[in-house]
Amino acid sequence: MRASARERAARAARFAAPAPCDGGPAALSASPSAVKAARRAALKRKRRGSSDLEDTATHYGHCEHLEKTYLRLTGAVDWSKIRPPRVLKESLEMVKQRWKKEKDYNFASSQLKSIRQDLTVQRCAENERWLLLCIQVYETNARISLESADLEEMHQCLSVLDDLHAHGEKCTRDREVCIQFRDEFAAYRVLHAIHAENTFFLNTARDLAARSRQSIALAHAFAVLAAVRRNAYVRFFELHESAPNMSGFLMDHMLQRVRRNAFQALLKSSYPELDLKIVQEQLRFHDGRQRAEGDMRKFLDRYELEYVYIKSRKGKRFPRAINVQALKKGSSSSSTKTR
Repeated sequence: MRASARERAARAARFAAPAPCDGGPAALSASPSAVKAARRAALKRKRRGSSDLEDTATHYGHCEHLEKTYLRLTGAVDWSKIRPPRVLKESLEMVKQRWKKEKDYNFASSQLKSIRQDLTVQRCAENERWLLLCIQVYETNARISLESADLEEMHQCLSVLDDLHAHGEKCTRDREVCIQFRDEFAAYRVLHAIHAENTFFLNTARDLAARSRQSIALAHAFAVLAAVRRNAYVRFFELHESAPNMSGFLMDHMLQRVRRNAFQALLKSSYPELDLKIVQEQLRFHDGRQRAEGDMRKFLDRYELEYVYIKSRKGKRFPRAINVQALKKGSSSSSTKTR
């Protein structure tokens, strides 16, 4: 394919331009003044901690649409389809309002991914002017994903937020606003690690443990960690009921595991029977009487249990307690075997 005149001119200018002194032919043919100028420019970039790519990455998009469906980039960036930061700021507010009214997670997720993509293409996180916007976008995405039980998407946002908050702590513009919710999302990282049983992260999060002394959210998260490790289910349920911010949404995903361990402890400590009212109270099935009883029965149906029944005045039989004596007569492996 024949190159155009413009491409040939650009190619010639590139080969004729003076390069940094690395001993190559271009360095030898360049004039001393040009070489000195190139050295000074390289030194300035090094002092600023920037590269040639960062110097040229000041291009912003031209799209003015607030809504844009997320599509994975497969080629060169089309700047006519990229929204500049000022438009992305308005788009973020639009997504927030739509989420409050409609709770449409598919729409919100697609729009937030599209906003994140436009921010990444324009390298807004490296510009202190737009760093706060990047943090707000990822914080909003993490909260909406958490509320919608999309833990995978939430975890991706938390990983990026960790770097963004660290960058915001060092910036000179809007520093306090940038790190305003840092501890809240750090607490979500701890709770997610507890749910995922990520022991490596929990054992190495010493900086977060130190910050927990001055943060309610982090102190609560590490209290949950201690309760789970000790199988202190009563303490866990207390922390679940008093969870700050949106920590309760993450703790909801731990309930089944904690209830299973608590149920095993109740069976070991009860004889000859275990009253179902005690089970309902200890395992915190409190969400309305009928719903609570239904959730408890659904939980107990996972096990092969024998019940002690009572008869109502109309002759109907209702389970009153679990026959622990019958369970303990059998083998220990089949006493609480799940279906």
